[in-house]
Parts: sequence; C-alpha cells; structure tokens
Amino acid sequence: MTNGLAGALSPFTNPWTTWSTAPLFALAFAVGTVCLALHVTALAPRLPDDAAARRSLAVSLALFGAAFALRLLWPERVHYTFNDEYEYLDHAQRLLDTGSYRLWTGPPAGVALLALAFAAFGPASEVAFLLTIVLASATPPVLYGLLRRLGVDHAVSLVAAVLLVVMPLHVKHSASASIEIPSLLLLLGAIGTFTAMLRAPGWLNATSLATCLFLALTVRVENWALAVVLPVVAWRLRDQVRRPRPGQLALVALAVVLAAAYVPGILDAPIRYSLWWKSRLPPGELLLVNLGFWIGPEPALRKLALLLAMVGFVSGDRRNPTATLVLLWLALVLSVLFVLYGLNIGWLEEAHQPPPWGVRGAGHDMFRFDVLLLPAFVLLLANGVVALVRAVLALLRGSGAAARWPRRVRLGVAATIAALPVVLLGWRGEWRSYAPIEFVASPYNRRFEIKELRVLRDMLSRLPRGARLYVLPPTEGVWIDGIAARPLATLPTEVSLPGSGPAYVYVNGRQLAVAELRRAFESVSARVPLRDVESRVDVGDRFLLLVAAPPAAAAQPARQPANVQHPPARQPANVQHPPARQPANVQHPPARQPANVQHPPARNGDVQPPPARTADAQR
Repeated sequence: MTNGLAGALSPFTNPWTTWSTAPLFALAFAVGTVCLALHVTALAPRLPDDAAARRSLAVSLALFGAAFALRLLWPERVHYTFNDEYEYLDHAQRLLDTGSYRLWTGPPAGVALLALAFAAFGPASEVAFLLTIVLASATPPVLYGLLRRLGVDHAVSLVAAVLLVVMPLHVKHSASASIEIPSLLLLLGAIGTFTAMLRAPGWLNATSLATCLFLALTVRVENWALAVVLPVVAWRLRDQVRRPRPGQLALVALAVVLAAAYVPGILDAPIRYSLWWKSRLPPGELLLVNLGFWIGPEPALRKLALLLAMVGFVSGDRRNPTATLVLLWLALVLSVLFVLYGLNIGWLEEAHQPPPWGVRGAGHDMFRFDVLLLPAFVLLLANGVVALVRAVLALLRGSGAAARWPRRVRLGVAATIAALPVVLLGWRGEWRSYAPIEFVASPYNRRFEIKELRVLRDMLSRLPRGARLYVLPPTEGVWIDGIAARPLATLPTEVSLPGSGPAYVYVNGRQLAVAELRRAFESVSARVPLRDVESRVDVGDRFLLLVAAPPAAAAQPARQPANVQHPPARQPANVQHPPARQPANVQHPPARQPANVQHPPARNGDVQPPPARTADAQR
C-alpha cells in the first residue's frame, strides 16, 4: 500500500525528524524574523526621498488592514471537523510539551508555527484562528509586492491584491486553521525572495530565500512544485541574473536538503495509496473538472468572469508576460499534482466515493486546495478589469488607436463596453450565482462544522474541572478549547487511572453511520459502560455526550464520587432527543449493559465521514 522508496527511507528519516523538528523550526522562524527586521531596517532610510517606496508601503499597510478587518469580523471562525486541523493543534501542543514531533504523515511547518503561537499566547483554538487570520491578511500585500517585482504595473497589481482581499474562498479559509493559508503565503514569498536573489545576490537575500524555501517545502508536500516553477522565473529574468557566491548557493541547497528529510514520512502514509476515496475519472477529465471550479457547474452562469479572464489573458501576455506565465504555470502544475494524487476538487460528484469526497454538499471542504490557485485567478481578472477600464478611458479621451474615430463612434463603443458587465450579469440571472455571504458563512460543507463546534463548546463548558474527553477517529486526538481529547480506543485502559477526572465520550450521528466507526464505538461500549449525559438533534444531525463509568462505579452505580459532577441531562424545550431504540444490527453484551445506557441509533441517512485513518495533511 505504500510507496517503496518512501517506505524504505522513512525508518531512517522519521527518528531524525522526531527530535530535530523543534530546534530546526525554532531556528528557521527566528532567522526569518531577523531577515524581515533587516529588510524593514533597510527600507526605512529610503522612505523620505523615495516616493515609490512610500506609496508601496502605504498600499501594503492598507491591504493588510482591510484584509484583517474583513477576516476578523465577517466569517464565523470554526475548524473543519473531518479535516486535519484538530490533529495539527493536538500535535502542536505535544510538540510544545515534549519537544518531539511524531506526526510523520503530516507536514511539520504548520504544526511548528502553531506550537510557537501557543508558546507565546497559550494553547487555544482562538490563537490558531487569529494566527491564520494574520497570515491570510499578509498574503495580499505579499502578492502585490511579488507582482511589482515581476514587472506588473501598479494598477493591475493593486486590483489583483484587492481581489484577493475580498475573494470569498480566501476569506472563508482564513476563518479556520487551514494550512492552505500559510502555504499560499510561503509560495508567494519563495518566488519573491528567489526573484530578489536573482537580481541582487547577497547574504540577506540568500538567507531570506533559504528560510522561505524551507518553510514552503515543509508546509505542504505539493509545494515541491517550486522545483519546476522557479526555473521558469530564472529563464524569464535571465537578462537580469547576477551570479551568487558558492556559499550562498550552499545555504539554499542546505535548506532544500533539510526540507527533503520530511518527504519520505509524508509519502509513506497508507492513505495516499488507498483507492476507496480517490477519483475514478480519467486524468484529462479530472483536470478539466478541477480547473472548472472557477466557472462552476454551469459556465453560462460565469459569463462575466470568463470574459474578464479571456481579456486578462490577452492583456497579460502583452503587458506583463512574466507574471502571467509564472502564476499560470504554478496553477497548472499544482492542478496536475492534484490529479496525480486523485483529488476531485471540482464540482463533479462521484457516487462510488463515500462522503466527504463523493458528495460536495455533505462532508468536508475539498475546495480548500483551490486556495493555492488564487494568485493566477486574481491576476487574470485584474488584467481584464484594468484593460477594459483603460479601453473606455482611451475612447472617451480619443487617444491611442481610437484617436481617428469619430466622437459618436467612440462614445458608443465606450457605452457598450461599460454596459457589457451589466448585461452579462442580468442574462439568465448570472448575478444570483454570486453569493459571497452564503459562500463564506455556510455552504460547501461549513454548516455542519459551525453547528458542531457550537454544540461542543456548549457541552464542554459544563464539564467538571479535570474531565477527560474521548472521541472517535478520524484524528488521533481532537483538540478543542484547551481540552486535548484522547482516541476512544484508549478508554478501556485509561478509565480507571488513579487521580484522573471523569471520562466523557463525544460522538455524532455522522460518525455512527459509518460501519467501521460504529463497530469501534460498540467495541469500547461493550467493555466500558457509557451513560447518556446530553444529546441534541439539529436538522437531522445528532450530537451525543456520554460519561464512562469505571469498573467499580459500574458495579455500584449509586456510589458516585462526591467530587464528580456531571452536567444535567435535562434539555431545553426546543432540543429534540434521538430515540433510544437500538438498531437491529447493534448488539451489546447484555451482561455488561446497565439499564440506563442508551446508545444512539445509526441511521442510513446520516452523512458518512471517511473511516478511521491516520491524518494526512495533503488530502
């Protein structure tokens, strides 16, 4: 099931990365901070006499402020439950507490960054959310700076950055702990520092490139696409390249080698070779489906976006060919990698795949991978918008190619161009398909995550101090608001640990509808009696909290420890409880089953998450 080369190398690389991750990434973040401070120090003396530098700084600060305010105030911050975010937070706390990194199947940069934030501000979900918001807010000014370095004029660069500020897909994933956000930031940073290194090799630029490259290659394995993107940048800027020193090249090479040490463990994850969740579409069709995300299930409802993109491609090929080629090439390479991985991140549903992969409306959000394609998308739109505006202005002024046209003709053509967006939006009701508020707030599988996190926080707020929480997979341990949960499979051996608080079990109906997860729950509940403490039903989704009775307490249920207080089971009038009747296929040993234990029914209508697995950051 695993790749032969990765399986052969991972026994050697994993022990080394286990203990080197904490000091290595602490050094990388420290060096990156120093490099950033030195760049700011070098910029400061130029500001009084350099109007362009002052304008760029003002634009960057405005972009950051607007992006930060929008992401902080608009979307509701929530994890993607059936994603890897919970496990990243759990392993970040483990890395902080133990100094060892054992999530070999996941990229370490995001976990190390979370651990650093926890060390500074304390472990909490809000810390992870705010960290993501800050990184997301820094992405538009970084994109603006990169486009300027690649020769894009100020107007197009500014429009592209503003589009990224308001892009619903980016705003939505900024309100989570998604690693796609830092991944995109580091991709842009690596290309930008590489460009600076080509033009002005020096130890500061070399160190900046080495740091960005190391972090970019370790935040997502797909970012190794830089290996075929950076040579295109060098080829396009070949007339501006200056030869660096051998020591500077060695520093960059060292960063790449250190990042490569994590690749065997990541590729050795069995889930990468499992066929049950992969797309069965032919590669060519799968590529078109994934790229088709930008035009939706019906291209006729994206007429305006398609027009702007086509105009933008023509304009970009004439006015900023280097940036257009580099970003489109990056988007294409990443899309091909997703196809080779078997990811169907487009609109097409595949019935053979269990949710969340098979049905786009139920399960977790696979569109998060398209966040990495946004730079190319916003550049095409910005090129198209600026080209049309410039055409209208040229017609009104009578300049350029339209200088010889009669005034009436120029005004008529200008009015036609200005009216075109309105006509396209009204034709077949295209404007109705643009619903950014709905996109950010709930659709594309975010409804369940928002609902579940609200319920969980309410349930956990009433748990006694020192309580332990046990959960079903898919993650090794869910980490919620300061409670690092344990895998449910460990409950039978830990239920009677001396000095430990009461043990609670959380499950939801979507998990119990999966045969493998339901069997895992039944196996544990057959060994440890579970009493229903709180259960809720919300539009067909069931959330249950149960308390585990230790062996002594199970024999004498009336003699509960005086210091253990369970939250009352009484529900508000508007909360519906699921029926206590057991499904026919769930059998618990009658001798070990107390009379008051109620197990939730497993309904076939519930959405099924993937079966228990080791978290894999690249799905």
